[in-house]
Amino acid sequence: MHRCYLLLCALLMCAPSWSADGFYANESVQQQLPSAFALQKDSLPFLQQAQLYTQSQARDLVRQIGRSAPLKEAIEDWPKLSFEQQQPYLQQVFALQCRILGVAPPTLLIDADSYPDKLAYFDFDVDDPESGIVYLNSSKFTSNDPYLSLLLLIHETRHAYQLQRTKPGPLQQGFLAAFTAQKTLKSMSYLDFMTLNNEYEAFQFANFAVGLLTNFSYQNPKLGSYASQYYEQGILNVDLVALHAQHPKFDVINEFNRLSQAQKIRLADD
Repeated sequence: MHRCYLLLCALLMCAPSWSADGFYANESVQQQLPSAFALQKDSLPFLQQAQLYTQSQARDLVRQIGRSAPLKEAIEDWPKLSFEQQQPYLQQVFALQCRILGVAPPTLLIDADSYPDKLAYFDFDVDDPESGIVYLNSSKFTSNDPYLSLLLLIHETRHAYQLQRTKPGPLQQGFLAAFTAQKTLKSMSYLDFMTLNNEYEAFQFANFAVGLLTNFSYQNPKLGSYASQYYEQGILNVDLVALHAQHPKFDVINEFNRLSQAQKIRLADD
């Protein structure tokens, strides 16, 4: 056991430097605003609080969808629908999600011109939380996988809930820090961005909701990090609350980067 421990320590000391890679998370970036990132100890209270809400609220949304027979049937047939046919149902899901979460509905834009370079987007002003815009680019969904439109609508609409949450506490603080970081920090890698508290939580919420709707048969490695994606049984690929608990004195970023090598391979093969 002692020899195994020494070998593990030696391997960790020789761990690769992730900072030069555009995929992996970087301590130097995240330390500029550590309360904004789910891989930082400052965000552990946020993660623990989010654990109580994210999947529970996604279940609520799926239950409400199931109470509308036409909407439920449409989602069951989603792969057969063109994006044009999906649009009225996307609008219904948007309205349901805003109502269930108590969100003042942001502007919903589904067109090809408002943000032509983006597939989906949430435009926001930290100082004016109710002025958000949820955007889906109608010209970019024709060749993509069919559930992408539904998942990204749910994801972007989740950002409105995050931004409008005003009850003081770890959730509000974590979301606000992440939105601030999105506006101010430069040179974020893929996993820096995907482990911002707001992106981490919104992808976890949307992936879980669509997972429930598809019995977790739908998988897309591009949608969030492993901390927001699920195995077929609805179990997180990487549970960050558990990861922080398992490594109270260890650099969580390095361990998360190591676990995320599998996602990088999947993205390269996709």
